[in-house]
Amino acid sequence: MDLAGKRVIVTGGSGFLGTKVLATLRGRGVADANMFVPRSADYDLTDQTQTAAMYRAAFGSDKADAVLHLAAEVAHRARRHARTRRNHLRLPQVHAHPL
Repeated sequence: MDLAGKRVIVTGGSGFLGTKVLATLRGRGVADANMFVPRSADYDLTDQTQTAAMYRAAFGSDKADAVLHLAAEVAHRARRHARTRRNHLRLPQVHAHPL
């Protein structure tokens, strides 16, 4: 599949898996200018308003061709694990489609 020219949002792009996925996307022809990696310092992806702002900031009036959601909170303690699970259950529903 030719990915050249595709616009891709990669949440968690600075994490362990995300860095590998970004490298793979580059290898498949996706230009750095066509990859948007939102940072948790800038967007709270459990907040629908901030998630919508992230989508608008990604490519302006153009839409992303794909969103790869790899972001996660790593749970180190039981209390944090419960919050992480609750946050992931609140993420907006996104329907995947092939590139």
